[in-house]
Amino acid sequence: MPKSQRDKRLDNIEVELTPKEWAIRLADERRAHSSENDFLKDMAKRTYRESPYVKPFYALILQARKRHPGEKRQDICIQQRLDRKLRQEFHALKTLINDANETIKIKSETNRLKSRAQAGQLQNLILQDAFARTVEKTAIWLEQHETARAVEAEERHLIIEELAEFTIAGEPRLRLSSLIQDWADDMAMLATETLAFKAAVQFVQEQYFDGHPILSRDIEGALETTIRMILDVIATFNEYLKTRANLLGRSGNEKERSEDEIVPIKCGEQEVSLFTIDVEAIRDRPSKMMLVDRIVAGWVTGAKDKAVADILEETGEHQAFVWKRFTEKVEGKSGLS
Repeated sequence: MPKSQRDKRLDNIEVELTPKEWAIRLADERRAHSSENDFLKDMAKRTYRESPYVKPFYALILQARKRHPGEKRQDICIQQRLDRKLRQEFHALKTLINDANETIKIKSETNRLKSRAQAGQLQNLILQDAFARTVEKTAIWLEQHETARAVEAEERHLIIEELAEFTIAGEPRLRLSSLIQDWADDMAMLATETLAFKAAVQFVQEQYFDGHPILSRDIEGALETTIRMILDVIATFNEYLKTRANLLGRSGNEKERSEDEIVPIKCGEQEVSLFTIDVEAIRDRPSKMMLVDRIVAGWVTGAKDKAVADILEETGEHQAFVWKRFTEKVEGKSGLS
């Protein structure tokens, strides 16, 4: 079926698109659907050559021929070098989009499960803390109340000792403050990692796609859901710390505070307030920014290496390149280039 004038004009426009513009088109097409699966279903209805993953390669080959026409050997060599360069650039950007989406999909699910586990652990800590305070009050009552006189000293000691065995889930020698600090460290690390992956996506979008979003809508939504869950758990923890501090403050006039008192909690390099895990401090901490750099470097280097290797495979030169990159990685020399 012959092409219409509109189709011919569209072809003329598309043959001028840069590899980045094709990659942005791909990202926009993914986000035009509510989910990654819907995008794949829509793509399956098209022909192979019309696929947004394949069509750009043919258009870039035509662009190279148009920019360097001619049938002489020298002209053909120039065309081939240019079309490989253009296709390699698009292939790298396409791979970058795919790798970022796949990583965020996996990380969102994994960290969401970790967040739920942390929420469960926090609930247990709160219950242990409440029970420990109940035991403490019972011990005081046994020591001070008039009816305690009716209890033999030996029996009273055994009751207190038995109750104490249950204060911290069978670990009476482990201070509750240590458990709380460990929990806070783990939660801060989880928040740091998840926020770092979001920041890495944002950096890649600004640096390589002119600010266009590259995550499929459902994957982006999953990431935001995970972040909200983590922040909700942290908010619950902060509220618990405030409540606990108030209880300790009220009981401070009655007796000396126990060795179980909360000390300022440190999350990584950043010491947070006695009452809160400071989310804003986590967003700006150096360790998070270093993690963002590593994530971006891994995505970009991996995408570039795959593109180079795949294009070189056409001429049988990919094996030497793949081995060179392998040895560099083993020696710790791999990085952005």
